Amino acid sequence: MKIPTYSLPTLNWKKALPTTNKEQLDFSEKLNAYLSELKELETQLKTSKDAFSEIWSGADKLVKLKNDKVWAELELTNLTKVLDELQQNWKTAVGEVNYWCTNIHWLQSRFPEAKYADVVGLCKIADKMEYADEQDYSLNSGRYVGVYIEEDKLTKEEFKSKLDNLISKLIKLNNDASSIMKRIETTEIC
Repeated sequence: MKIPTYSLPTLNWKKALPTTNKEQLDFSEKLNAYLSELKELETQLKTSKDAFSEIWSGADKLVKLKNDKVWAELELTNLTKVLDELQQNWKTAVGEVNYWCTNIHWLQSRFPEAKYADVVGLCKIADKMEYADEQDYSLNSGRYVGVYIEEDKLTKEEFKSKLDNLISKLIKLNNDASSIMKRIETTEIC
């Protein structure tokens, strides 16, 4: 059986951190590619670990390695447990890279120019007139940022119209349900 060899994909982490938006976007693309390579490698490592664990279990049954003092001194009796812990550490590390990659994408999608901009439902610069007079000095952010429903892409008026339509349908259905309930209650059972 040929023992597989793995090489960890490389990404130059020692290079100075990107400062311009273009450098950040380029780094984000490299990080996405790096993450894809890590996930491929993770699949290969899991397959190899499972195969190795199976061979190890078979060898243990044949020669009873767990009872051998030399193997115990070398701490090889809990090898599958150690491999599982290493695999979990690997998953945690890849998860951290994925976390940062996701956050970079989220930030870039909301602030593509890498400069502050009001984003409906997320952030807005409120002037004194707005928070002092109109909102009675309330600093609750929900009063300023507004609501943005990404899936519908409806305007406030379209949303209100749709909601009013649904409410009227609900009232009609409730009235129908009440009349049916009254008929059921007044019907005599044979």
